[in-house]
Amino acid sequence: MANAVEICNLALGHLGSEANVASISPPDGSAEAGYCARYFPIARKLTIAMAQWSFATKRAELAEVDNPSKVWMFAYSLPSNCVKPYRILKSGATTEQDGAAFAIEDNIIFTNESNAVLVYTRDVTDTTRYTPEFISAMSWVLASYLAGPIIKGNEGANAALKLRERGLAETRMASAGDANRSSETHGALPISLDNVTGVQIPAMVSFRQ
Repeated sequence: MANAVEICNLALGHLGSEANVASISPPDGSAEAGYCARYFPIARKLTIAMAQWSFATKRAELAEVDNPSKVWMFAYSLPSNCVKPYRILKSGATTEQDGAAFAIEDNIIFTNESNAVLVYTRDVTDTTRYTPEFISAMSWVLASYLAGPIIKGNEGANAALKLRERGLAETRMASAGDANRSSETHGALPISLDNVTGVQIPAMVSFRQ
């Protein structure tokens, strides 16, 4: 599978750039490597958040914390590596479709389920675990972040919007293929940025469907 440098060079290729970076950790001294080092983690986390990728999906028992709520029966801490929560499994659940209601406030998960188990998407930094489809989708998202500082001006801003839309389209197709690989049926999940944690999205970016 591609490493971080190869994903960066793929993104630069989407911009029509002839530059190739040799290293982003640390940056090799080129302006492109500096931009890639800055935006690679953001693009990675955003692309992971936009779909329930099999390589990033995790199921974990939650740690109970003091419950300040008068509405929910139980409170749990949100896992530190959680990018996007999907569902709380009901007690005795046999499939991931047996979900229970929950809410999140200030990194605390509230639910009426005891011994709650959360299915969520986690941040994965090991590029050897990425699927080819994810790599392609992430490269377009990363290109959208690189467009502004590399192309600059209104042209760069317009390019960023188009590239982000391409990234979203690639993610739709890629997540469908990824779901087909899974031996367990998770059900169709909409691509949404609701409840995404720790992802920075520039105000100029628009997602149009």
